[in-house]
Amino acid sequence: MSVKTILVNGVKCWDLDGEILPILCGMTTLAVDAPRTYELGDVNSFPVIATDIIYEGAAVGLDSSGNARPLVAGDRFVGFAESKADNSAGAAGAMRVRVRRWGLIRLSVTGVTALTDVGSLVYASDDNAFTLTEGSSSLVGRIVRWDVSTYCYVAFNAQGHNIESNVADVAAATAAALTGTLTGATNNALVDVAATAGNCQGVATPSATQVDTAIATAVASIVTGVNEQNKEMQAQINALIVDVAAIRTIVNAMI
Repeated sequence: MSVKTILVNGVKCWDLDGEILPILCGMTTLAVDAPRTYELGDVNSFPVIATDIIYEGAAVGLDSSGNARPLVAGDRFVGFAESKADNSAGAAGAMRVRVRRWGLIRLSVTGVTALTDVGSLVYASDDNAFTLTEGSSSLVGRIVRWDVSTYCYVAFNAQGHNIESNVADVAAATAAALTGTLTGATNNALVDVAATAGNCQGVATPSATQVDTAIATAVASIVTGVNEQNKEMQAQINALIVDVAAIRTIVNAMI
């Protein structure tokens, strides 16, 4: 192995056996201190939508413009408000709300009754309504400890939950639109219409009625074949839906 020093645009690089290492070439390194702005890893902040108030402790979601608001079912959940953000008289972005984006929080969750609810996913239908039922609600986190009655501790994380929601949407939409009930023969072959119609019941000079009958028989055979193929396709789609549901289960387990 040979090592040579090469200048690329005035920058010293090293070449191993004739190949310049790209990781070293053109790389900009600090020559002076570069103070950075740091925050705690579990906090974030977002501009608040116009003429609204986000209260302390509210679940916060993003609207279609990326502004924060008291969560509306279906919003991307971005955390819980650390303090009140009153933008009731301001334009969008006139102030920001600071949120806690992950951690443990004590919530009253509809549907929670006992220790056996530990591990269940928790959804929000607005900024202060939490439930075990997904529906059109936004995923918030997972129950890690039951307290009393409907109260429990939820491990929430605003990072990555849209993945699970997207998988859930795909599974639900696919199941609703494509689930079938037909079952048919596998790989059913379609009839040769030319051979069937051309035979015309073995008559050299067939009558119009005989031709019509032969064609009708051929068409019926084709329809039967197509139906069987549709049934097979439907069975494959049903199997795909099961696979999507299984993927969703795996994703849920990772949250």
